[in-house]
Amino acid sequence: MSFAGLREWFLENGGELAEGVHVADSALGGRGLFTSNPLSAGYQVLSLPLESCLSSADPRVAELPVNSLFRLTELLCDELEKGNFSRWASWFQSLPKECGSWPEWRELELRAAEKGPPQLFEEAVQLAKRLPLWYKQLSQILPASVIAGLDDKASFRRALAILFSRRFGIEIDGCKIAVCVPLGDMINHTAADASIEVQYDQASGRMAFVTQTHISAGEELLIRYGQLDNLELCTSHGFALPENMLDSVVLSDGVRLTRASQLSLPASVEVQRMRDALPLQEEDEAAHADKSSSQGCRAIASFRLGYRDLLQKLLDNYSEDVG
Repeated sequence: MSFAGLREWFLENGGELAEGVHVADSALGGRGLFTSNPLSAGYQVLSLPLESCLSSADPRVAELPVNSLFRLTELLCDELEKGNFSRWASWFQSLPKECGSWPEWRELELRAAEKGPPQLFEEAVQLAKRLPLWYKQLSQILPASVIAGLDDKASFRRALAILFSRRFGIEIDGCKIAVCVPLGDMINHTAADASIEVQYDQASGRMAFVTQTHISAGEELLIRYGQLDNLELCTSHGFALPENMLDSVVLSDGVRLTRASQLSLPASVEVQRMRDALPLQEEDEAAHADKSSSQGCRAIASFRLGYRDLLQKLLDNYSEDVG
């Protein structure tokens, strides 16, 4: 679906959108929201009533005896199963074919993760075990749920992929609520200071996205999902950031190294060994650029490129220190 179609749905469902806000290709990958007009700090870029969002506060799932994430999973499954009859069909149709997050990872992604580093593959294996386990547990806890009645678990997998890659968390009366905000979910993540903050106005019952700084005309609107390293971004959101300053390497003795760390000789030997164990950089560059590959495989290749760069930065620091 085009942005125009999603925008029409957004406005018809009570959404408010600042003039000049539009969708364009992002240098971070995929699409993002941009502004054609300069915006001052404290300006509301967009807002949508909570009742027009998909949330764990929806009356159909709010009382289920599971946490907010699984309540929203049940709601997403219900709406996905409705197809074009869902109130949110326009939003579902606007989403990428793949979110790239771990619930969509299968054999291809596991094989890609197996190429290293070890902690990526270990995390991928552990995450892969969650999906059938969660399905079994939820079906037992909620025998009358949409989840329990699924003939094909594709909707369950898709719902979790959307949940992990696109949800926001808010608090209402001391209760944690998981929310998907159509259109607002297109604002990309930054590891630096965010220009946009998501807020919930309990008085009006609206989810709002508000500028935190001055934003120049033509600038992309960016939000910070949290203090996330590339492993978390890769598995939960289906992408990785180049030169993510939150990335680190843990050595065999438990020492954690960042890009700013200075290596001693024993540590440099271990870091070099870790780098040599990775596939060729050209292989990951090709996999990352291959549009025919899955979003998950491209995210894994992107993660490994960033990880390799971190290892090389550490080795460069050692070379500079002894030189």
